Amino acid sequence: MIEAAVFGDNRYPYFVLRQLLDVDSSHCVVAIEPGADDDSAVIGYALTMRGNRHAWLASIAVSPDRRGRGHGRNLLQRTVDSCLEASDADEVLLAVDPGNLPAYNLFTSFGFVLLEHHDQYFGGSSRRSAGTGADEPRDVLSYSLHRPATQF
Repeated sequence: MIEAAVFGDNRYPYFVLRQLLDVDSSHCVVAIEPGADDDSAVIGYALTMRGNRHAWLASIAVSPDRRGRGHGRNLLQRTVDSCLEASDADEVLLAVDPGNLPAYNLFTSFGFVLLEHHDQYFGGSSRRSAGTGADEPRDVLSYSLHRPATQF
C-alpha cells in the first residue's frame, strides 16, 4: 500500500516486491509506528539488494501522511548500517528522479553524491513513457561506505 501511495503508476508491481523479499528479506528495513493496544503500523520501508562491491537501494518509501518526521533519514541510516554489518559493499547506489526534490534533498543531505545522469533510465519503455515520448530521467547517486583500514 505504501508503494502505491508513494509511487502511483510508477510503483514496482507487487510480484516484484514479493520476489525480492523472497530472495532475501534480511535486506528490507521497515519503519513501524506503535499504535494503541499493540496495533502497530508499517509506515515506511527500504529495500536493498547487496552484491560484492555495491549495495543497491532499490526502493525507499515513507507513507505520505508520515513524512517530515525523520523516518526517511532513519531508514537510510539503518540501511547503511545494515550494509556495513552484513556485506562487503564499498558503496550504496540508488536511482532517483531528479525532479523528486524531497527525495533528492534527503539523499544529498545524507551524503549521497551524483555518480551519473541518464535521460532515459528505463529505456523509454516504462508505462509512463510508452507511446508518449516522455523521458524517464534518473540520477544515480552513490554513498561511500567508509570502512576502517584493516590492521595486520
